Amino acid sequence: MIDPLILARGIHIAAMALASGSVCFVVLIADIPALRRRLNLMIWFALGVAILSGAAWLVLLAADLMDTPVLDTILNGGPWTVLTETRFGLIAGLRLALALALAALLLWAPARWLALVAAAGFVALLGLTGHAGATPGLAGRLLLASDLVHLLAASAWLG
Repeated sequence: MIDPLILARGIHIAAMALASGSVCFVVLIADIPALRRRLNLMIWFALGVAILSGAAWLVLLAADLMDTPVLDTILNGGPWTVLTETRFGLIAGLRLALALALAALLLWAPARWLALVAAAGFVALLGLTGHAGATPGLAGRLLLASDLVHLLAASAWLG
């Protein structure tokens, strides 16, 4: 059986890459109004899935860290504690803000370059939540740079 935490994280990463990669495609390759309107619907859907799966990831991570059932974790404020008192939570909050900003920027075609920046930030900040983001020193910076390039390239490729 698949661990729900792994499943939520996998869905989140896939939805994030689809949304951000599609923004990259529209801005850099095919900025055609009719295509942009259709892709915006897919991007909004992917952002919705990313936001929901990100929330599930946060809740499941809190339950795992507190070693309590999910319902008990929610009722005792575990997700709020993780969101406000951990580096993961801070980054998750920033990524949520970027996802919401990206969704809003899609409504205004002249802001397509800002949408691309928001999409890149949404993807790149994910690198800070893993091992590379937690490794100190030069080795950590090299790992983080590698992670960021990998995440951005994989998302752009998917788009």
